[in-house]
Amino acid sequence: MPASLVVQLVLWPETLADWARAESLTPALVYNALARFKPYHRVRDRLAQRLDVPKRVLDHLIDARRPLPTARRPPVPPDARGRGWHRWEGSPGSRLGDASSLPAVRDGSSPLERKALYRLELDIAALPASMVVQLALWPDTLVDWARVEALSAPLVYAVLAGSDRNDAVITRLARRLSVPPSVLRRLIEAERPEPSARRVPVDDAPPQGSHPPDIAAPGPCPASATPQLELPF
Repeated sequence: MPASLVVQLVLWPETLADWARAESLTPALVYNALARFKPYHRVRDRLAQRLDVPKRVLDHLIDARRPLPTARRPPVPPDARGRGWHRWEGSPGSRLGDASSLPAVRDGSSPLERKALYRLELDIAALPASMVVQLALWPDTLVDWARVEALSAPLVYAVLAGSDRNDAVITRLARRLSVPPSVLRRLIEAERPEPSARRVPVDDAPPQGSHPPDIAAPGPCPASATPQLELPF
């Protein structure tokens, strides 16, 4: 996945645009930094601090070559999944290993990639329908699908936001997702829980099946965070 989507998942329910405004930066500058148009080292420094990772971890997420999506390459045997995580561990006081020890191609073992997965584990039920569907469609995008179906992308987003109940769009999108239309309607219409970053903690016990504390999600975000996300690619 592109670095911008990984970082957005880690930050959610805060958005990259929210963070940029809080830092007096333009969202376009932040997206350009994550897209590697220019180094923008100062932006990377500030964003790494917000993500609670060393800058070199964010640098790797941005600069390392991405592998092909699984939908576009042969499947990986189950016993090969998760290999390489040890590269990021390091010893106490170390710099998480030398840069030369990090994988040349992103393999899912980066602390930021693990944080994004943890965000999904915690908050999949709280994510807006458009983001859930976008993740299910990826590497295709909702805009790609709308274009193939000769539909207006704003109409598709409006349907997923629940502001336009268009049964024809729901039926066609459900067919693309290989689920009954009733499942997609439920995703759109069901009440979503509060994001974990905004919930009042019940106790200090970690969620069942949660990851170790070193990859816990970032702290609470500003109250101005936007719940419905638009995902640029």
